Amino acid sequence: MRQPRFLPALAFAFSTAFVVWPKPLEQGESWRALRTANRDSRLPRRALGDSEELSSLQSWMLEQGAPSSGVRFVDLPGFKFSLVAETDLKAGDVLLRVPSSLHISPSYVRGTELGKVFSSIDDSALLALGLMAEVAKGEESKWWPYIRMLPPAEDLHIPLLWPEDERRQLLKGSPLDLATEQQLLQLTEQWNDIEAVVKELPDLDLTSWTKERWLWAHAIVLTRALPFGNELSLIPGLDLANHELGSKNTCSIGVATADGQVVEATDAKQLEDNEPEAVLTAGSDHSKDDQIFIDYDGGVGLRLAWEMVHTYGFVPNNLPAYAGRPVFFEGVQPEDPFARQKQALFEALGADPSVLEGFWHELRPVGSQCRSMAPKLRLAQLSKEDGPLAEALGAWKAEPKTTYQALQKPVSEKNEERVKQQIVSAVTAALDELPKEEELKEKAASSTAEEPFQIHETLAAKVLLGERLALETCLQQWK
Repeated sequence: MRQPRFLPALAFAFSTAFVVWPKPLEQGESWRALRTANRDSRLPRRALGDSEELSSLQSWMLEQGAPSSGVRFVDLPGFKFSLVAETDLKAGDVLLRVPSSLHISPSYVRGTELGKVFSSIDDSALLALGLMAEVAKGEESKWWPYIRMLPPAEDLHIPLLWPEDERRQLLKGSPLDLATEQQLLQLTEQWNDIEAVVKELPDLDLTSWTKERWLWAHAIVLTRALPFGNELSLIPGLDLANHELGSKNTCSIGVATADGQVVEATDAKQLEDNEPEAVLTAGSDHSKDDQIFIDYDGGVGLRLAWEMVHTYGFVPNNLPAYAGRPVFFEGVQPEDPFARQKQALFEALGADPSVLEGFWHELRPVGSQCRSMAPKLRLAQLSKEDGPLAEALGAWKAEPKTTYQALQKPVSEKNEERVKQQIVSAVTAALDELPKEEELKEKAASSTAEEPFQIHETLAAKVLLGERLALETCLQQWK
């Protein structure tokens, strides 16, 4: 059996952290876990129940030209740092504006001495390095009021920061363990290259430039950075908005006019020297003190529970909606006499030829999703005995689009039986690797988890429950 390969979007691409929104700016993430005192004097500190950081942040943003006319920053039980309505609000009201000069962005980092040294690395890595540099400045950083309220590593509950033995124990049998391992490997290799250069730079306090700090900075970027224009940015204030499925509040790029109104950013407006701003707008009416949510899934479809934990470090309460799991299916075998024809067919359809070797398919507890992998498997399992379609393929006479349309339905009884056996085998094997449902339900039900291991155990149990539900639904569909 060939080694399953994770697609980059599943494994570690930071693009998976972000949401497609109705307007150009994609709004991002907030953290919900309890924050504790940080052991590193350079990293942000806070005491539970203390919201002094929030009032300082909001005051600083106002002084810097970022009016929050509709919201205030608060510390809410069960949510921690959040946004709530300052007054009664109507749909269309502008709630928060953050000028681009307050964003920590790759463009800003590239203009620094450090950025010039590392100008060739990708945006997420450059942004993480820029954040490390600002943290190292301490109170001398322009962004200190923002930096000081960022969560320390022990309060960021994405698997990237879990101890390895803990992660392997809690996520045993889940593709999330493999995704995290690949992500960690990539970041470690990248850090080794960066560290060799950093050691040669003058005037840098190397105690601030460690692999641990690098992983923390990447975790901040992963959970909080927002696409603004064509790059990722850390945008103070906007990353306090918590997630609610179906929230209509939106984020966009706007500019302020002379009369104080905010309009959609255009090239013409920006050429008039209007600074582009990240704008949070109410999508529905809110009463005073209502929490201002956003939908992290807006525009791209519902993320699975494992993706929510991988990216944000939490699973929403309505778990069944987030249940799912990617499963690897073997593709065309090297000894298949039709291997070349099948490869040519997929290439003609614009598909990645590697899909023939095998592919990951996202299962959800929905009948259509449990069957949507069938056309590719029917092609992979197609043999000489499967009638006219197989004959045309073998003779290099199969028209790509017509053939793929025919594969949407069973080709022959024998072909469909082979597909069924392959799916049942892969799904059963995946189920056998997971803990029993009763064990997971007990762990997932914990509502008093405070220690990191307890929080991670609860998160892992919710992920695995969602995987079991998707796998069991698929098994029922095909059996």
